[in-house]
Amino acid sequence: MHSQINFVDFLKDVDIDLEELQGQRNALQELTKIEISKKDKDIQNERIKEFYTNLPKFEYKVLKFRDRMIIGDTKTKPMEEMLNAFARQGWKVVSMVENTWRQEGIMTGNSHGEILVTMERQVFNG
Repeated sequence: MHSQINFVDFLKDVDIDLEELQGQRNALQELTKIEISKKDKDIQNERIKEFYTNLPKFEYKVLKFRDRMIIGDTKTKPMEEMLNAFARQGWKVVSMVENTWRQEGIMTGNSHGEILVTMERQVFNG
């Protein structure tokens, strides 16, 4: 015939403090929460790093066209040819800004100017 063993009595017999055991259990649960939280944070950080690593990268070039090429000259062919040459290399124009000024001199005042062209292209190797 088997006799039933009361677990609490068993623990008392082997000199285990129930409150200490419960405290250790609680501490282990808290530690597990912290480890899970740290693991989740590591996963989140890895995903953020991967997101920014996989964003497209770009490089920029600024061209300056001055004086005779643009002021008082309707011939835009040289500028077009240069922009098209860069376009064949993957560059695209993202902005154009014109700056003109008048310079007074011995001969009648001359107009001067420049166009700044900002170009962009995607970088695929790093």
